[in-house]
This record gives sequence, structure tokens and C-alpha cells, in this order.
Amino acid sequence: MLLLAPLIFGEYVGKKTQIPVNGTLILQKGQPLEFYLNAGETSAYVSLGEVQEAQKKPLEEHDVRERMNKTGETDFYFENLDIHMDSRIFVPNGMLNQIRRDALEELKNALLRDFSRKEMYNHNSLSNEEAEKNIKDERMQDTTYTQIIGACETKEQLKELLSCDAIDVIYADTSIYDLVHHVDGLEKDVEKIHEAGKEVYLRLPVIFRKHTSERIGEVKSELNKVNLDGVVVRNYEELYFVQQHFPKLKIVIDHNLYTYNDYAKQSFAKYQVCRDTIPLELNQKEIRNRNNTNSEMVVYGHYPLMVTAGCVHKNTKNCDKQSQITYLKDRYQVLFSVKNYCKDCYNIIYNSLPTLLFGEMDKLKANGIRHFRMDFTIETAAEVRNVLQLFQNKGQEIEATKGHYKRGVE
Repeated sequence: MLLLAPLIFGEYVGKKTQIPVNGTLILQKGQPLEFYLNAGETSAYVSLGEVQEAQKKPLEEHDVRERMNKTGETDFYFENLDIHMDSRIFVPNGMLNQIRRDALEELKNALLRDFSRKEMYNHNSLSNEEAEKNIKDERMQDTTYTQIIGACETKEQLKELLSCDAIDVIYADTSIYDLVHHVDGLEKDVEKIHEAGKEVYLRLPVIFRKHTSERIGEVKSELNKVNLDGVVVRNYEELYFVQQHFPKLKIVIDHNLYTYNDYAKQSFAKYQVCRDTIPLELNQKEIRNRNNTNSEMVVYGHYPLMVTAGCVHKNTKNCDKQSQITYLKDRYQVLFSVKNYCKDCYNIIYNSLPTLLFGEMDKLKANGIRHFRMDFTIETAAEVRNVLQLFQNKGQEIEATKGHYKRGVE
């Protein structure tokens, strides 16, 4: 017993337990260093400095891996570490050390936040009112920062977003571009958007069939050379596809990938998702009780009512492979716009009125939301211009609804 005690103490009691971590480090020339970490369902993301072009000896992957694995006496060790790096780059060792320390510290804080949030919901320790107040106090911090996003599906809409100073990020839909054997049109627009001081993400289609995968797969090498800031995915097939073929791009998941509650949101952490989209069905109470860190909210847009493979244009006229808008009329004589997306062969039926939540943005900020999106789908250039002016308190009022924000879904 006396001989066994020191052995047990040395192996278990006196030994520091470290948490296994998965990490992805991205070193892209001319871009900030990016480090994604996750431990179970908790994730962290840190960016720092800028990756330089090597003037003398370029950075080697094995040297980077050796330095990043030096977690020492911290609470973590790397179980898996993926490194995606350009050739002939240079990053000071001090910067690699700094981003490792910052990322591990951010992950530690995220784990502590997750633990304290669970404690807030413990009815034995706090009442519902106290828990809700603590969450609200946490989300009230840093209400000054906001990011405004404009999503578009036509060249005319894109032109209006480019000229609007209020827009920080543009989601350019794949339906705008040919993307067959070349990416010239997209590459030129990306350059224009960056020249305007805005970020640009490529938004993939709602339906991702085999022929869509093959079409985009044929130009994946060219797409990887386009200076995109990220990609917006709208289904699980696209999430897998992007991870396989575009590992350096930031990923935003649209409302189609459901994050109704915190558990659903956490399930996407291991896929290195940098932002999610709050589901369109949630009401203000459900949004308030949700963790909205790194979530974006659609504050303008015609909400989709149905996605269908049945083409209204084909069934009423003929299949001419031309994307356009037709209309369905209900028994109340209300017109619903139907847009056919011919490159990927599906239709979307949109609500007759757009949802408009500009007047609710202060409340949404208080709930921790910092990213706000305007979704332009069936609008003309003039309608887009008016909505952008309305956002800046200049445009003409439009007939709109608040969607599910006030009442929710029964």
C-alpha cells in the first residue's frame, strides 16, 4: 500500500489534465493569420497580423506545426492540428506564439462562458428572472459594433449595394455568374467590391444537386485563386463540399441550416463556421433566449414560402432556361412571386410582402446581435435603392410585415 500510494499520486493526483483540442491554422499571403479551435461543442476563432511574402527563407510547415504544438502548461493539447498555408510565406515566430496563446485563451473563456450559461439556467441556483437578466447584461456589452450585409441575386442589385456606404459586406449569389469553365465575371466583381472597401462572400444555391457540385467542382482551382472573403452555405451538402474544396474560406451558414437553440448552434462549431443565421421563424422572445454571438439577422427581405422542383414557368409556358419571375394568385387575389433558378433547376415562391425590421434593430442589438442582413431577391434596382435609403432614414415607406418576429409560429 505504501509503495502504491506514490505511484497513484504521481500518475493521477499530481498530473495536470489537459483538454484535447482540434485546430485549423490558415496562413494565406497578404491575409491575417486565422486560427479556428474547437473542444467538443465549444469553438473559438482568432485572427492576427498579416502573412507576408518570404524575402529569404520561406516558412516550412513542420516548423509551424512544432511551434503551434507548444501548449506547455496550459489546459489544452492539440489532438488534431490542420495547417493550410501558401508557399513562400513568412510569419515571425512571435506572431505564431501570440495567435496560439490568444486562441487558447479565447477557447478557455468560451468554455467558461458555456459553463456559466448552463448555471444560469439551473433553477436551483437562479430564478428565471435572474437568469434572463444576467444573459441580457452579458449581451448588452459592446453594442457599438455592427456589420451591415447586403445579399443580391442580380447584377443590378449588386451595383446598388456597391454604391451604398452603409453596406459592409456583400453576399453575391452564384445565380449571377456563369461559373462554367471560368470565373471571370466573379473575379472582376470581387475586385470592385474590395476596391469599394467591402467584404465579399459567394452564396451557394438553396438546392445542391450532383450537376451543381460538378459545375462548381470544375472551376474549384480558379475559385480558390479568387480573393473571396468567404462562402455562404445553405444545406449540409454544401457545408461538406466547401470543407473539402475550399478549406481556407470562412463559412457562414444561412437560415436553411437550422440553429433554433443553443444546442443546435453548437453542433456546427466543429465545422469551423464563423457565423450562423437566426431562423426566420423565431419570435422576439425566442431570439432573446438564444445565444446570438456570431449570428446574423435578416432585417429585410421577401421570406421564402416554398422551394420546389416544379417549375411554374415551364408548366405554363416552356423551359427556355431563362431565370425570371412569374406569379401565383391565391383566393384573396394576392400575388406571390415565383422565381425560377434555372442553373440549378428549382423554384422559390416568395411571400407577397417583404419583412422589414429596421425599427427593431436596437432591441436586436440588446439581444447580442451585431450582424444585420438585407436579402434582395425579386427586387428591381430602384426598389433596392429605396430600401437602402429607407435603412438610412431617407427612402419612401413601403408596405411590409414584421414576419414572425411579433407572433412566432404556432
